[in-house]
Amino acid sequence: FKLYGTSDGRLVNLSKSRVWEVVAPPPDLYIDDATLPAGTVKQTEHAAWGAKVAFDWKVTRGEEVLQERTFYSNYRSWQAVYLRGTKTN
Repeated sequence: FKLYGTSDGRLVNLSKSRVWEVVAPPPDLYIDDATLPAGTVKQTEHAAWGAKVAFDWKVTRGEEVLQERTFYSNYRSWQAVYLRGTKTN
């Protein structure tokens, strides 16, 4: 989007993200489903890696630091989930 107005001299700086404690997804989960024909496999969730991530945000005007903050996010890993058909008729 575009911002319109007169600059008051503030600048925003974002650091590179830092990533640590990377966690692999758990093993795939298969759930028997009697509504699906036997031999059918339907994926309902895709696996995702987990990690902790942070970046720094700083607002300055000239040499003065007006605001400074570190933002943190925690991403949980999760497994792929499949429905496995067991219907026999």
